[in-house]
Amino acid sequence: MALAWTAADGLAQLQQYTAPGSLALPQVASQDRLEQAVEEARFRLGPIAWAPWFAFKDLTYISGTGTSASGDDADLTGTVAGGIHAYVQPRRRIIFAAHAIPEYVWWNNRESRNVVNGSYGAGIFAFLSRFTLEAVAVKSRHQEFLSSEYEDLVNTRRDDGRVNLEVPLFGRTSLYGTAESTAWRYREEDLAGEEGLALLSLDRDEKRAGGGLRWHLREGFTLGLGIERLDVTFLHPERDRSNSGDVRVVQADWEGANLALSVHLSSMSLEPEAGSQFVPFDDNLGSVQLQLHPKGRTRLMAYTGRNLVFSYLGEAPYFVDARTGVSVERNLGYRSGARIFAERGRSEYPTSVGADEGRDQEFTTLGAGVALQIRRSLSVHLEASRSKYTSTEGGTDRDVTRFQVALRTSSEQAQWW
Repeated sequence: MALAWTAADGLAQLQQYTAPGSLALPQVASQDRLEQAVEEARFRLGPIAWAPWFAFKDLTYISGTGTSASGDDADLTGTVAGGIHAYVQPRRRIIFAAHAIPEYVWWNNRESRNVVNGSYGAGIFAFLSRFTLEAVAVKSRHQEFLSSEYEDLVNTRRDDGRVNLEVPLFGRTSLYGTAESTAWRYREEDLAGEEGLALLSLDRDEKRAGGGLRWHLREGFTLGLGIERLDVTFLHPERDRSNSGDVRVVQADWEGANLALSVHLSSMSLEPEAGSQFVPFDDNLGSVQLQLHPKGRTRLMAYTGRNLVFSYLGEAPYFVDARTGVSVERNLGYRSGARIFAERGRSEYPTSVGADEGRDQEFTTLGAGVALQIRRSLSVHLEASRSKYTSTEGGTDRDVTRFQVALRTSSEQAQWW
C-alpha cells in the first residue's frame, strides 16, 4: 500500500529535534528512495538523467513557543525551494547522483530570519546483489525546530559526509561498516541578543565509525549487531559539552503479511572530554515501531523512542527526549492518505550539581494530517498539531500550536538527500 508519509532509512545517532508523530513514519530504504528519484528524472542530457525540483516546503503558523519578548510570539513563515537533481547510471544498479536546490525562507514579523538556504550534494551508490555501497557528501542549511525544550524555528547548517558499505560473507551473513562526519552550525541572527549567542554554543562536530554483522534470515527479516565509536566536539569553550564513547547497536526488521516490527536500539556509554561540562551517559536510545496493516486501507502503528538532545536552555548539558504514541493512517488511493496521531513524552534532564535538577517536563501532542497526490508530479500536504508542555517542578508551562501546508512537485519518498 503506497503511503503519503515516509522516513529515511535508519536514524542518526543523535537528533536535535524529534517532530511530533515522526516516529510513526514507516522507514524507507535508501535504495528505494534513490530508485524512485531516478524514475522521476525524465529529462535527458546525453548520459545524464535530470529533473527540476520545486517545493513550497512549508507555510507554517506557530504560536505558544514563549520566545517573544513582547509575549505575542504567533507568526507565519514559509519556505520556497527550487533547483535540479541529476543521475548517471553506467550500470542498472550503479548510480552517480547530484543535486543543487537553493531555497528562500520568509517570515511575516521576524524579518531578521529571512535568509537564503539550500542543499547541495553528490553521492555514489551501488546495489549489487547483497553488496551495497553508499558514499554521500551534502552541504545544507534549512529552517527547522531547535528542540522540544525550545520549540522555535532556527536555521541549521549541516555539512555531512557518510559512507556505508555491506559485503556478503557466507550464506545469509554479511559484514557492514559505516562512517559519518557531521558539522552542525547555527545562525546567531535567528535569535536576539544573548539568546543568539547562546545558540552558537550548540556548534559542534560529530563523528562516528563502526561496523558489525547482518543476517538476512529470510525475505522480510533482517537482524544486525554492531559497535560504533562516537566523538562529539563542541567549538565554543564557554559551554563545552564534548564527549566520546562506545555505542552498541542492535537492529531487527521483520515484515509479515499483516504485521511488521522494526527495532533500532543503541546502548551508549559516553564520557566527557577534558574540561567538558558533559555528564557521563550510560543508557539505551533508539526506536521501536509495531505496525498492523490488515488487508484494506488502514494502517495502525504503536511506537516508542528515546533520543539524546543537547540542551539550549539553562545549565544542563543535555536531556533525553522519550516519547510513546499511536498513529492511524488511511490510504485514500494514488499515493494519498490521511493520518491522526497521539503521543505522550517526557524530557529527562541529568541529575548533577548545577545541571538544572528537577527541570524535567512532560508533554502530550495530538495531530492530524492529509497528503493529496494531485497528479504524478504534484502533491499537497497539510498537517496540524497541538502540544502541551508541563514542567514537573514549577517551571513554565506552554501550549504550542502548529499548522503547516506544503506543495511538492516530486514524491517525498524520492528525496534521497
